[in-house]
Amino acid sequence: MPNAKVNRQREVNLEQDAESALQEEDVCWGTALAAAEIIRSGTVGFADHYFYMGQVATAVEEAGLRANLAWCVVGLGKEAEIGTGLEGSEEVRIE
Repeated sequence: MPNAKVNRQREVNLEQDAESALQEEDVCWGTALAAAEIIRSGTVGFADHYFYMGQVATAVEEAGLRANLAWCVVGLGKEAEIGTGLEGSEEVRIE
């Protein structure tokens, strides 16, 4: 039987490889699709953490949804990676 820890690490590596190739436009379109699914289910708000959160916020506002959004942090301590473009970021409330 394969080692579950090794298999999980392979899954994580594949996911990180796929996500590292994403561009802002990819996240924008992915969020627009998610917003359509959220609206179709009757949900009016959601929480999300990912990259390019400015794109996500734009899609949320255009869809008329509510959301609690945060940048994704990968890693721990000094090795942590965080999304770019956070300089001057502040809490924004979309009404």
